[in-house]
Amino acid sequence: MNFCPNCGKPVNENAKFCGSCGKSLLYKEVKEKEISSDSKLDLGRDQVTQSLKNISERVATPKQGKRPSATIKKILPLVGIVLAIAVVSFGVQRFSNKDYREAYSNGEYLFEEGKYGDAMQYFDQAHQLDPKNEDAIEMFDYSKELAKVWTAINADTFDGSSQELYESVKSKAENLKNKEVKAAYENAATGIENTSSYQIEDRIGKKYQKEFENSIKE
Repeated sequence: MNFCPNCGKPVNENAKFCGSCGKSLLYKEVKEKEISSDSKLDLGRDQVTQSLKNISERVATPKQGKRPSATIKKILPLVGIVLAIAVVSFGVQRFSNKDYREAYSNGEYLFEEGKYGDAMQYFDQAHQLDPKNEDAIEMFDYSKELAKVWTAINADTFDGSSQELYESVKSKAENLKNKEVKAAYENAATGIENTSSYQIEDRIGKKYQKEFENSIKE
């Protein structure tokens, strides 16, 4: 039995949304190295916190027989502010990374399902959470292009030649290294090839090619 990570209520194994709170369950399990990354982040945060705490204690504790100077009294609030900023920044980064991974994983899942329009939204969300990470924007661009191609395929209506689009998509698939993205483009090329528009263009092209060859022979 699986449980919702948001409300803790039991959910079916193949459920996409929690029936109790409506939380999306379309995310993959976090990889061990990502968990390790969070652990290191927590450790780093604790180390910074402890170091700043030690500094604060040393500054706050005057030597025996001496009263804290006015300078020390001024420094104490600043140390407290630095400590608070450090803790908050580590916390923000941790939750930001978690949200990024969840959004990106949801995008990957929907991309594999061929739901490119929905995948775009999650990849865009991931990009907003971490603008410096190029993976999300790259997957957003792939999703956007494939969504447009499949819209044309399903409508059997193309802006220009369907054969030219087929060649463009096929060529891109051949040059891609990511296996999942490569397979998506190959599938799109097959989809174009099966449309009536493509088949009509293909027949017309073969007819003119044959007539051209016959005229040369004559």
